[in-house]
Order: sequence, then C-alpha cells, then structure tokens
Amino acid sequence: MNLPTGVDFDRLRVESEGFLGQAIALGIRYGKLSEHTPDVLMAYLRTTGMRFGRRYRTGIAVSRDVLEQGVGKTLVSLELGLTIIAEQDLNRGVDLLAEGDFEKIRKRGWEEAYARLEEMGRVCRSIHGRPESRLLRDYASQINRWSRVVPETWMVSGAEDEDAVHVDPLRDYAGFRELHARLNFIRLIPLSVLQPFAEAVDECGFSDFVRHLILALALDLETLVPGAREISAFETDCLSPEGVALWARDKVTTKANEMARKAVDDSHRQMLLMQDVEDEMACLAGLPADALADAFVTDS
Repeated sequence: MNLPTGVDFDRLRVESEGFLGQAIALGIRYGKLSEHTPDVLMAYLRTTGMRFGRRYRTGIAVSRDVLEQGVGKTLVSLELGLTIIAEQDLNRGVDLLAEGDFEKIRKRGWEEAYARLEEMGRVCRSIHGRPESRLLRDYASQINRWSRVVPETWMVSGAEDEDAVHVDPLRDYAGFRELHARLNFIRLIPLSVLQPFAEAVDECGFSDFVRHLILALALDLETLVPGAREISAFETDCLSPEGVALWARDKVTTKANEMARKAVDDSHRQMLLMQDVEDEMACLAGLPADALADAFVTDS
C-alpha cells in the first residue's frame, strides 16, 4: 500500500485517557489482549484511512490531509462505538477488542457520530430568531458553526475559516451538551417573561441571564427585568457583608435545582448549571453597593 509521505501516525494515535485507550491498556496488562494489539489497530487505521482517502480524494493521488481525516474519523468512530456497545464497561470493552472485529465497532460509532451531529445541527438551528438566541452571546460562534454541520461529512457548509470546517462528534459534542443544558434551562422560563428580558438586554451571556434569575427567584418576581425598588430590596434583604443571606441562598438554590433537574437528566450537567448559579451569587455578593444597580437591566 502506497501511503502519502509526511503523515504523522504518532499524532493520530489512540488517546490513553479515552475509553478505547483504557480498554487496550487494561487488556494488555491482564493478558486478555496481545501486546501487539496497538500495531494491529494501527494497521486497521491505515487501511480504513486509505479507503476513506480514495473515496474523497480530489485528484489521482490521495493527499495527506484526506488520509489524516480518514484515520481521525475512524479513531473517533472506534471510541464512540466501543463505548456504546460495551455500555461503558471496560471489561466488556476488552472482550470486544479481543474479538478483533474493529469494523463492527467502527460502524456503530459512525452511526452514533451521525446522530450526534444531526442533533447538534437541529438544536442550533432551532435557536435562530428566538429570544434565547440573545441570551447566549458566549456561544454565538459555536451556534452558527454547529447549525451548519453536515452529518455525512462532519463538516460545516459554507465555512470560510479552515479551523471551522470540521466538527468533532467527541470534543464538539461535549461543548454542545453544555450549551444544550443551558438552553433547556433558559427555555423553562415562560415566553411571556423571557421575551421582554431578551428585548431589554438586546444581547447578553448566560451569566447575565442567571444573575437576573437569581434576583427574580429570591424576591418571587414574575419578571426578569427588575425595577429600582426590587434592586434596592434585593440589596437590603438578600445581601450582607458576609455574602448572600442564608435564607435567600437556600431559596434560590432550591428553586434553581428544581429547574436544573427539569432541564437535563444528567447529574453532571445539573451540577454544571448549579455551579453557574453559585458562581453568579458569589459575584453578586462581591459587588460594591454602588455597583449593584449596574449589574442589572431595569425597567426604567
């Protein structure tokens, strides 16, 4: 097999912290896998990389970039496929690798990659033109990029920046899940409350939304746009030199936790949302008295 020169297969090796890498290391350590398993896997990667390269080449020869794309996508597919089929059980993962059917694992992973990329595109496209699009300034570039992903190719349609061409079903999807959790959290707010806030702020980050939510939850408001009286009440009743008053903290935490559980069913992302709330309460507690009003968009 003639491989393009300059392809750095060491750079494309299996990551030791991933499920695939851990399963290989465990299998070799306990004698369930041959010590030559990495070499066998590398040979498979070369073969599938060339197969991908021949399919997507633009000329007679297979370019280094196309070959690396093929190897990289195969690695991601193997990682996803093994994790899913083994149900995150490392011992089961070792047994599957011992069977030697890398192609079966890759195909299952490719299906998962397609489903993830399709979900990313669908959800991100649903944000455009809605009030929540104004509250996720932190994710604006990612939302734009992921909304244009083509699941079949893992690429972004119409991308002008080379760095924004590819979408990774592992790393990008991890970031997408954080976005999706925050999006679901925002969407728990009734549209009648969310729309006026989005119009008032025009554009803001998720932390700005959380800050206004904390005040609303603490004071039992039916709006995210407080007036001067509400801000004064929050400062007087809910803040002290030691931070957010215990009663207010407990009240906000309890209500926000209920929202987090409704937003996502994954405990890790629930904790992510609650950490956002905790961080913003800490920021509010640390503001000078004369700066508190500037932290909020008011109805005046």
